Amino acid sequence: FEHTNIILLLNKKDLFLHKMRDLKVNLKDFYPEYDGSSGDYREAVNFIRQKFQAVFDKSKEHLGDDKPILECYNTVATDTENVKNVLRSCRKIILNEVLNALHE
Repeated sequence: FEHTNIILLLNKKDLFLHKMRDLKVNLKDFYPEYDGSSGDYREAVNFIRQKFQAVFDKSKEHLGDDKPILECYNTVATDTENVKNVLRSCRKIILNEVLNALHE
């Protein structure tokens, strides 16, 4: 999987929002290095994305410019428009990957 692009789906956006805003769960309780605002969904998601991206980049740094990409999407399975947009983006990424492979 060294040269494989990754599509990361952060599902259950609605539950994450509920826990942060309504139940007052603070991401800092789980990640002491988190310095974002408590209850700020965007800051929290960006932090989580950065954590995944850092691990991904570290594992691929030896590949240089030829390293694969990590795409991240926040999803809510009950939101059909959200699911359509995510699937459309995923199809585009996969299609581009196939087309690039054909040109090599």
